[in-house]
Amino acid sequence: MKVTLNAITQPMIYNDTDNPSLTARMSAEEYMIYCARVSSPDNRLNHETAPKLLKYLLDAGHWSPFEMISIGFEIETSR
Repeated sequence: MKVTLNAITQPMIYNDTDNPSLTARMSAEEYMIYCARVSSPDNRLNHETAPKLLKYLLDAGHWSPFEMISIGFEIETSR
């Protein structure tokens, strides 16, 4: 069996102005952290404690930040 990653979410965060400009490009993992911290605007771009937060989310069953990411695979296998 051969599995190939074909697509993954590529988040881009923009300013909330009438003339939006790109504020940050981030990885899919960084975007999950950003979404998890949506109620803490001053801490949303803090990635230092990301591994600890991701573990907490998994252990506590908080799945919604993980649902913000999409991936696409191609799978080649025998019949």
